[in-house]
Amino acid sequence: MLQGAPFRLAAAVLAAMLVVVPAAADDDNRARSRVAFANGAQALDEGRAKEALAYFEEAERLYPHYSTWYNIALCERALGHPVLAAAAFQRFLEGGGASISAAQIETVASLIKEAEGKIATVRIEVTPQDAKVMLDGAVPESRGEIRVDPGPHVLEASAKGHRPGKKPFVVPSGGAVVVGLALDPETPAVATPTGPRLDSVFWVTAGLSGAALAAGGVTGVVALSDANAYADPTTPDDEADRRRSRGEVLRVVADVCFGAAIVGGVTATLLATLRPPAQPPARGVQVQPGVGSLRVVGRF
Repeated sequence: MLQGAPFRLAAAVLAAMLVVVPAAADDDNRARSRVAFANGAQALDEGRAKEALAYFEEAERLYPHYSTWYNIALCERALGHPVLAAAAFQRFLEGGGASISAAQIETVASLIKEAEGKIATVRIEVTPQDAKVMLDGAVPESRGEIRVDPGPHVLEASAKGHRPGKKPFVVPSGGAVVVGLALDPETPAVATPTGPRLDSVFWVTAGLSGAALAAGGVTGVVALSDANAYADPTTPDDEADRRRSRGEVLRVVADVCFGAAIVGGVTATLLATLRPPAQPPARGVQVQPGVGSLRVVGRF
């Protein structure tokens, strides 16, 4: 930071010059510009640089004058914005021309040199190359050497078919960084399986139901055969009694088997229709969001 009597003297001279110029004008805008400048000068003296900047910008809008840019530059310098401060100091020199004394030119040149020493540069590398890029919420003029203030910044990028990416980074005072951000491709949506869930539980239940049905059919046929033999008058008494006794047991077995087959069939149907479909195992590589890269080069 440049300090000392020469700097304070130059600031006082320039401030007084700007106060006087609008005062000489008689239209309303110039009078309002003078008031805005006076408020800005007071705010800057009290260390309220952000508020002072708003006043000076209003004064410049109401009554453009090259000397206002000196005060705007002082505010940007105090706020830690060397890029804007250097540009404002330069506008003051270009606008003032021969009206600026040699001492004032020397002082402002020193302030510009100070600001230039703090300005950092950023080079952006984004994949894919056609991605839309935003630096601190604004579209950068290029992806080459971008002049930025030192401190924290945010790089954002988006592209069709890719997930948007965001990369916070910090630039040292007077340094140069290369910020890389690779966007990840969007993961294709996996179709949700539809239809019945024919898994192992379904097939076991259905198999048991089929086995019970088959057993019931076999025992039912044998029981029916025993019933016919028992009813036949030609069947001997001892054979008829044996057939009757066995037929009664087989009828019970057949009824149980048929009941089990019905219960199993209903259960299998419910398993196939009411349970959610099984999800297939994930295939391929699972892509995780990238974090980009940061390489620091040059001086700090």
